[in-house]
Amino acid sequence: MANISPADGATSGHWPARPTPAHCYPAALIDLGQLANSHGWRTLAPFNWDQDGLRLETAAVISGRAVAIDVSQSGSGVLAEAWGDVGRGELDAVVKRMLWTDLDLAEFHVRCRRQKRYRGVAENGEGRLLRSPTLWEDLVKVLATTNISWSGTRAMTSRLVGALGEPAPLGRTAFPGPEAVARVSADELAAESGFGYRAGSLRRIAQLIAEGRLDPDSWERPDRSDRAVAREILGLPGVGPYALACIMALCGRFGHLPIDSVFRSRHPDSEAALRHYRSWGRWKYLAYWFGRKT
Repeated sequence: MANISPADGATSGHWPARPTPAHCYPAALIDLGQLANSHGWRTLAPFNWDQDGLRLETAAVISGRAVAIDVSQSGSGVLAEAWGDVGRGELDAVVKRMLWTDLDLAEFHVRCRRQKRYRGVAENGEGRLLRSPTLWEDLVKVLATTNISWSGTRAMTSRLVGALGEPAPLGRTAFPGPEAVARVSADELAAESGFGYRAGSLRRIAQLIAEGRLDPDSWERPDRSDRAVAREILGLPGVGPYALACIMALCGRFGHLPIDSVFRSRHPDSEAALRHYRSWGRWKYLAYWFGRKT
C-alpha cells in the first residue's frame, strides 16, 4: 500500500500529516510547472495548482475508494503522494495518466526543430497536456468548455464536483463518476451543476457508460483506429467537431484541429491555416496548441 489509511484506526478520520511517497518521476522526463500550465485543466475542480510551490492537488476515486493525490516538483524529480486506501500500483497508473509519462514526443519534436517558429517547443520539451485521473473526467470537462467563457467552465465544473462528487481525505472532493451523474435527472443536473442545455447530453453519456454500452477508455487503445474512435465520439450527444478534436487529443490522437472562435480569431484566413496544419499530419493539434505560444 502507498499509505494510505487513517492513522491508528479506519474510523478516526485523522489522516497522517505526510503520506508515504508513491513514486518519483525523473525531472528530465516531466517538468510539472510546464505540464500544469499546458492548458487550463489546472484551474478546474478538483484540481488545485500551487504555482509558487509547484504542487498539483486533486482527488480521485480509485477502485471504488476516494483518494487525495498530491504531485509536486522536487530536486530529484516529480513526487506523487496519496492519502486514502489505495495500492501503490493503482496510484501509479492514475498519476502516469495525469502526467502522460508514456507519451512519445520524439517525432513531434523532430518536426518542431525543422521550423524556426517551433524550435523552442522542442528545446523546452513541450507537447504534453495535463490530463485528469480518468478519461471520463476529461470528457466532461471538454463538454463544459463549449459555447461558454472560461469562468463559466470553472463555475460549472466546481458546482458539479460539489453537488455529486465523493468526499475524499484532506477535505477534498473527487470528481463524480458516470454512475453518480446518471442517477440524477437532466433537470436536476442542470440546476445543480449549471450545465444548462448540456445536462441532457452529459447525463445520456453517463448512462451509456454506467450501463456498459460505452467504454471511453477503449479510445486510448492503440489497436483502435483514429477513424473508428472519431466516429464513436462524434456519435455522442453534445459532441461536435471542436469537442471531438479536444477529446481525441486527450486520448493521444492529435490529428484533429479544435476549430472554435479562438481558432478563427487567430487565423482569419482559415484556408491558409488549414493548409499549414495539414502538413503536420498526426500532430496537428499539438502544432496548433503549442504554436500559439510562439
